[in-house]
Amino acid sequence: MREFDFFQFNRLGETLEFVRKQKHTLKILAGGTDLVIELRKNSPKLGEFMDKVVDITNLKELKGIDDEGDYIDIGACCTHSEIAQNEIIKKYFPALSQACSSVGCLQTRNVGTIGGNVVNASPSADTIPALTAYDAELLLVKDHGEERTVKITDFVKGPYKTVIKKDEILASIIIKKTAFSNQKSVFDKLGRRNALSITRISVCGVCDIENNSIKNIRIVPGAVLSKFRRITKAEEFLNGKEPEKEILKKAAEIISQDVFDEVGQRWSTPYKQPVLEKMAYGALCKMFGVNLK
Repeated sequence: MREFDFFQFNRLGETLEFVRKQKHTLKILAGGTDLVIELRKNSPKLGEFMDKVVDITNLKELKGIDDEGDYIDIGACCTHSEIAQNEIIKKYFPALSQACSSVGCLQTRNVGTIGGNVVNASPSADTIPALTAYDAELLLVKDHGEERTVKITDFVKGPYKTVIKKDEILASIIIKKTAFSNQKSVFDKLGRRNALSITRISVCGVCDIENNSIKNIRIVPGAVLSKFRRITKAEEFLNGKEPEKEILKKAAEIISQDVFDEVGQRWSTPYKQPVLEKMAYGALCKMFGVNLK
């Protein structure tokens, strides 16, 4: 592991002041399940001048899940376990609860935070597809009380790249309550192994059902695109239709084709394209309680 200076403060204000004064890049530790691995690998992603780590995990200002009426405010240092088990999240954002409950193993979920998962911006991040489906916004703060909100779709610019500035910290995730009368949701993923699985492909979906018709559906795949986004072609195809097998199969084909029209042909395409299609079909069937057979 590379050598670094470790800092931990009791208040967010102290932390932001310290971060502002640093000349070179430092790293924020918010759980550390990704960062500690990179430190041990001495990863080039850390940068030549990264010699300080600031631990924000225990800052009270960045914890808690609050119902603010029209929206839910999730502290950036809430762990995956806390979010997965929270009754408010289960009620209004079940796909996010499902995504958090699928992260790594129990130990990882108990330590890893949603803020760390978002800012790390790994293509295999489990929470970002769900946050994208729910159109989340991120509150970024810096010293002297300055803050700004950024949509999750604008925040992640590519693999491990975001718009966060070096003097900013992600404080919370804001998600407006969507007016679903009968919400259906799903989060499915494929990993290399059953335990401690790193996502190879994931599919997140949320929608409403009215008179057995699909309404306001959002579909977001993970680990297959350079940026997380909704598959609007499939959404437009499904909206207003009944969730029948043939309809869902066609939607899965659209999802897979849309993704690989963007990424182009690669060595992995002959494997990934049909797998994504089958995964999407299975996820949609699970979402609507349709028997696969």
